[in-house]
Amino acid sequence: MYKVEQRYYLGNLFLEFLNRALEKHNFEGLEKEMFTRDIKMWAREIPLKMDNGSTKLCNWFNEEIDWSVDLDK
Repeated sequence: MYKVEQRYYLGNLFLEFLNRALEKHNFEGLEKEMFTRDIKMWAREIPLKMDNGSTKLCNWFNEEIDWSVDLDK
């Protein structure tokens, strides 16, 4: 798989795992939806360094594969 595909599928697996874990365990005072939303927001701020030296944001937890991420080489 291309890196962009790996990020897409790993991101979805992580969110699925996180949701299942949060369903099984009760953390007092944790707003699960807001927590998950915050994790998505934080992960989108992780920069991805491209081969040409530039950086891109919004590389994790996208609704679909963003093929343009690998085109800026």
